Amino acid sequence: QTPALAVLAAVTALALALRIHGLDQDLWLDEITPIVDYTGLSAVQVLGSYLRSNNHLINTLLLKGSISVFGESEWSVRLPAMLFGTATIPAIYWVSRIALSRLASLGAALMLTGSFHHVFFSQNARGYTAYLLFALLSTALLVAGLRRDELWRWGLYIATVVLGAASLLITSFVLAGHVLVCVAIGVTLYMRKEPVTPLARRVAAVFGIAGFLVFQIYSAALPEAYVVLTTVYEQPATGYPPF
Repeated sequence: QTPALAVLAAVTALALALRIHGLDQDLWLDEITPIVDYTGLSAVQVLGSYLRSNNHLINTLLLKGSISVFGESEWSVRLPAMLFGTATIPAIYWVSRIALSRLASLGAALMLTGSFHHVFFSQNARGYTAYLLFALLSTALLVAGLRRDELWRWGLYIATVVLGAASLLITSFVLAGHVLVCVAIGVTLYMRKEPVTPLARRVAAVFGIAGFLVFQIYSAALPEAYVVLTTVYEQPATGYPPF
């Protein structure tokens, strides 16, 4: 185990170096608009507004904090996304270890380290790397909770789902996938004539709490989001004419 962790540390260091290199290149449009729209607002105003779809909440809030500490520059704007992207390397190793050997899990971490797309999004001041990180962590914690029904495991699961949804709302698809997994497990237990009720009660409570908290994060912005989505995305220039 110690040699594997040493290799993982080296792979993570390589991932950090690849993501730092070129971090100060010019910003592009989708990175600029959150700075223009939200850096002048308070954290409460950021949570309660929906000026456009580029408001990836956690990244926007961390971006504001990074600018306040380091000043406004390309690298400081991208710093949160870069850190989340680097943290995803040990996270994917941990998730891979659920089903794979140490060697194969290190291979998965190394592949993600050199992935062009992951390096690109780690240098893109938006919420995608945070979304991926929390999707991986929540999946691993779901497995951990199903294996050992302990309250702290489920608490961490709820936290990662909520943080993922605050990173990108498409985390709701991850949550839906987790629900389907638990339904499949329940059906399997029923067919084996094993007790299903304890599992059903636990996961229903966990998913209910997670869904409630995610709704609370976005509830204040829902009216404005409805207006934006039903006007902006009806314009052909947005690239969504079929909708």
